[in-house]
Amino acid sequence: MSILIDWHGPADWDRPFEKVLGELGTERYGIDIYFYQSTQTGSRTCRRACEMCFFKRLPQTTVPLSLATEVTRDLQRRGYRVGLCPADSLVPEVLRSGASGSAYRISGLGLSAWTAAAYLADSSWEATLEAAWTAGFRVLVINGQGVAGVPVPFKGVSTVGQIQTAVNRIREWNQRRPDQQFKIGITFTIRSDHDYASFQQMGKWAVENGVAVIRFNCFANFRGLPEHDRWLLERSGVERFYDWLARLHKEMIGSGVQLSVSEDFGDAGISQIEALMPAEYQNRQVGRCRSGWRLFALTQLEGKLVVTGCVDRLLPVMGKVVKKTDGRDIDWDLAILGRLAEIQTQRRFYGCWGGLGFARGKDAGFNDPYAERYLLTG
Repeated sequence: MSILIDWHGPADWDRPFEKVLGELGTERYGIDIYFYQSTQTGSRTCRRACEMCFFKRLPQTTVPLSLATEVTRDLQRRGYRVGLCPADSLVPEVLRSGASGSAYRISGLGLSAWTAAAYLADSSWEATLEAAWTAGFRVLVINGQGVAGVPVPFKGVSTVGQIQTAVNRIREWNQRRPDQQFKIGITFTIRSDHDYASFQQMGKWAVENGVAVIRFNCFANFRGLPEHDRWLLERSGVERFYDWLARLHKEMIGSGVQLSVSEDFGDAGISQIEALMPAEYQNRQVGRCRSGWRLFALTQLEGKLVVTGCVDRLLPVMGKVVKKTDGRDIDWDLAILGRLAEIQTQRRFYGCWGGLGFARGKDAGFNDPYAERYLLTG
């Protein structure tokens, strides 16, 4: 099995954005939009209060679900690939909307739901799984906070017991319903204190628990907290990660567990796994985030629905949702899109330029004061 990667289309910043728009609705040349209908966390959504969550640095806002569903369907009819991205995909109200989830982050998987495990750890878990299946989800991804004997140094996260219960119940469901099989995905967030032994523990736990996919993402200090800086990976740490990923992949061949990597690591040292990716993605500049070109966030800022370049930092605003006679559409700011394209072709941004790069060293993200000023102000 190959290593699954994030894919949001070609790295074609050398083309006018108008041509990108002209190819909407095609499989190869699309635009993905994550609709943050709500940035609320806690009891009303994910039932968690993770201190490192990027939602905590965003304005707390909620778009009525009826409106969000209407906007989503209007934009989908125009060829945009839009999915709701709540704090937890298993929020009952969102599941009932018929427009839940974003399936476009990981290549090679079906419609994926992300959950903090709380909804599967309580007494209504079977009804939740029934609703998830009806909504079209086929992969349930849970953040593996603390499982595999690898501790997490943050407050407010799901407990190991909750995560284990959720995994056990998905497996129980699969045993009872051979015609309704969910794949289990587990996400591990990689920090500077991890070593290769940590990776091996993660892999072993996944095999023992019937996990189909392990997804690795990179820790980001989204909230800019000084006490979290020490967990960040520098460029050398990213290069080391890709070496470990290649080693773990080879060790786990035949285990039934597939590895997946987020583009938020960037591409420093990614050549070490190039040959292990699906052939169609090799030599395609995987690891260079397509945000602000092929991937956008849609959210409510100051009472207006806008489209932003970075899906984590929610800036800069690159377009606004407008209502036309035939439904909603996006009025794009071609000037700022052009500035981003120029910066990207000059390679002034590295990897995850808006989210992970925020408050990091000079080797990632908004690493060039000129680039940031130019992008935001012209």
